[in-house]
Amino acid sequence: MRAPIRGVICLSAAIGLVIGCGGGGVGPSSAGTFNLRTRLTATKGNQTFYTGPASFNAAGGHTVITLWRDSSFTAALVTLTREVAVTAPDSFGCANRITAENNPATAATLFITVDVFTDSTASPFGGDVTVSSLTSTTLTGTVGYSDGTHDVDGPFSAVLR
Repeated sequence: MRAPIRGVICLSAAIGLVIGCGGGGVGPSSAGTFNLRTRLTATKGNQTFYTGPASFNAAGGHTVITLWRDSSFTAALVTLTREVAVTAPDSFGCANRITAENNPATAATLFITVDVFTDSTASPFGGDVTVSSLTSTTLTGTVGYSDGTHDVDGPFSAVLR
């Protein structure tokens, strides 16, 4: 009788670990990195994974998070810009510029998303940026959004740049 109970406990722990890690995704390997997954919304197929450096900047009273193509820091895969500074861990909406322009009352509180994956004019477009920790040199969290055709999600640990 004890073996089946132990198996259920182990399985429950494994499910909890997968759920806690965002569905089995792998977190950043170190500060200043990200791991993203993109996939087609309708089929949940054709997954592509991206990793690289991540940085943030909080100058001028706003917050910009950039997930870079490579360590040269010259071409961004994803840029998330919020007019209102992030001052504490929280969850924030994200939108593309078109969706933000259609909702001017909340635009300043959203992370405006510019990336190489989604349609910049798609409407609706939405998702969340969750900041789990914030220090003067590191901003850590997850991002997840969709344009209705492509889903983009994953963890990041951005360093001040």
